[in-house]
Amino acid sequence: MIVAIQYSLIFLIISTFGKLSYSKLFKNNKSNEFFKIPVVYFYPIIGLFVVGNLTVLVNFFFPVGDIIKFIIFFVILINSKKILKKFSFNKLNFLNIFNTLVLSLSSYDTGLAYDATLYHLNNQKWILDSKIVIGMSNLHDRFGYQSIIEYINVNFWMENNFLYLHFVSLIFLNVLFNILGFFILRGNNKYFLIGSTIALYGFLDNFGFNGGKNGYFEIEAIGKQDTAFAILVFIVCITIFQKSKDISSDEFLFVSLLVIFCIQLRVTGYLLIPFLIFLLFKNKRRLNNKFVYLIFFYVLWLVKNIFTTSCLAFPIYLSCIRSLDWHNSNLITKEYAELQEFHRSFSNYNSLEIWFKNWTDNVINQTVLLNFILTLSIIILFLIIFFKFKPNKEALGFLSFSVFLLIFWIYTGPTIRFGVGFLMVFVASLTLVFNERRVKNKMFTYALLVCLVSNLLLLNKITNYFNFLDNPVLVIEKEAKTIEYTEEKGKYYGVFPKNGAEACWINKKCVVTKDNIINYKKYGYNFFILEDK
Repeated sequence: MIVAIQYSLIFLIISTFGKLSYSKLFKNNKSNEFFKIPVVYFYPIIGLFVVGNLTVLVNFFFPVGDIIKFIIFFVILINSKKILKKFSFNKLNFLNIFNTLVLSLSSYDTGLAYDATLYHLNNQKWILDSKIVIGMSNLHDRFGYQSIIEYINVNFWMENNFLYLHFVSLIFLNVLFNILGFFILRGNNKYFLIGSTIALYGFLDNFGFNGGKNGYFEIEAIGKQDTAFAILVFIVCITIFQKSKDISSDEFLFVSLLVIFCIQLRVTGYLLIPFLIFLLFKNKRRLNNKFVYLIFFYVLWLVKNIFTTSCLAFPIYLSCIRSLDWHNSNLITKEYAELQEFHRSFSNYNSLEIWFKNWTDNVINQTVLLNFILTLSIIILFLIIFFKFKPNKEALGFLSFSVFLLIFWIYTGPTIRFGVGFLMVFVASLTLVFNERRVKNKMFTYALLVCLVSNLLLLNKITNYFNFLDNPVLVIEKEAKTIEYTEEKGKYYGVFPKNGAEACWINKKCVVTKDNIINYKKYGYNFFILEDK
């Protein structure tokens, strides 16, 4: 119960901050809806977006420390009268509270992701303790992939307890299940179709070959961002599936915010830009004057990328500025090649047959593929039986775009965790060629709601429920290990983990490159360049 209270407070604080941010960015939105979804469901996403981008801004001039935490609590405090409104209890509120409590229990059996120990925690340590670091990717190749999640997570460090970083990941899942619940209980035909289909898909994730796993959303280990990215991609696409004509300037501003958030999480977020262009030309609206804030945050992000990696989008070499002192051509080309090879990208193979054999040699890939085919067959049968088939030109266009996303994923990096959002968008797009329900009684709706609730309950490990029952008031802590490092290399910067280990855990001196790194300070900023530059 302690962890449920902790997580609920964090969710409430971020939602409140998101609500206040919304009131400044979207003053003209009188309907309090975006794409026929109440804006209250999006408050946590808006809150995290603003927290992350404010942290980027602050870090250009100061070590972040507790600055953003102070800003959040100060903003909430001075607006406390405005945000205290009467709470009305209904089925949706009950479902949302249930979602929050169930997700919080995942804290019992979660741990730090390997990538967190490898580079995420160290990355965040630099942000906490130093102004933006110039040439940061020269310390660790993975620092080149620095995403907005690092800038969000630094504000949830509690000494050596990293449990609150897990809460950030849970917020995205919380938003997803809250929205799916709304779709099933209150959504129009399109949203009901999507909500019921995704609920069934998630339920079937627990059955099948090798015990199940069909590419559905997951609760991740602490420090990862794959599920967050997948959920944002899914939300962007389903909102546009719902309404692509007659959108308001505030709705376009909101979907642009989500797309920028996706880009800041992962470079493949750029694949959603065609959607923005499509909306802009189809609606022929003038941009909201608040759009300047999003442009500012986006440009700031690009500048941050150049400072830390010399590239606008690491490790895409064409986006890099080779004249910069901290540019490292070998690192960028090597990292791009290793990325393609490690993730078994189709672009690395001359034959579809050879690629497919190599890709399915991975047991996880094979399991997900078989279960995806099985689940998809059941989903199509479900749609045919319970809904009327009614295709149209726009629906087929969106379905084609979702297929394009899958093809791009296969071509560039078909690791399952990278493709979850694209898989779910494809499944959602199948519903667009159906329309009215054949079965309209309440029992059908409640059966699908039970399916969604079961989906959520099964998303958690069963051991979490037993651990909770054994000790409901356990104070959970997720701590980082203390390890030993080698001695410094004379005038060169850096130490290594002893005994050949890869994970640096938390030590800003720890590097992975064998190159000789020179560190110097200029105007109060740390620069890291290679000796031969």
